Amino acid sequence: MTVSVVDADLANISSEEALLDGQYEMAERWLAQGADIAAVKSVLGFMEQHPGWDFGTPGALVHFVEKFHRKGYQELLVQSVGRAPTVHTLWMLNRIINGEQDAERKAAYVELLSRVASDSGNDEEVIAQAREYLEFQSEE
Repeated sequence: MTVSVVDADLANISSEEALLDGQYEMAERWLAQGADIAAVKSVLGFMEQHPGWDFGTPGALVHFVEKFHRKGYQELLVQSVGRAPTVHTLWMLNRIINGEQDAERKAAYVELLSRVASDSGNDEEVIAQAREYLEFQSEE
């Protein structure tokens, strides 16, 4: 399977409702067809393009990208958050932080949250969410 299939599927999603209705079947099909880490970049880019959409909690797209845990997903998520953080991608980053056992990697992820929280160019909701996760992480 090529990433162009994933890109085409995502491009055909016209609304949040359409996403919620079809994301599970779409993600299952991608996995069945052998989607690889390149598809994760496409999914994260789609999330960046639709920052206000509800992708589920966590939703099929998050379950899909998490299949690539320790296979490049974390690095791509860090790049996405650094480029265009959204409430949902921050939530995904917080999930990674919660499960991270390596203190150095965990500190780097928390530092990214801190940069997002202090960047006045970010959306107010994104800043508030980053601050909330920072507070949670400081209590851990």
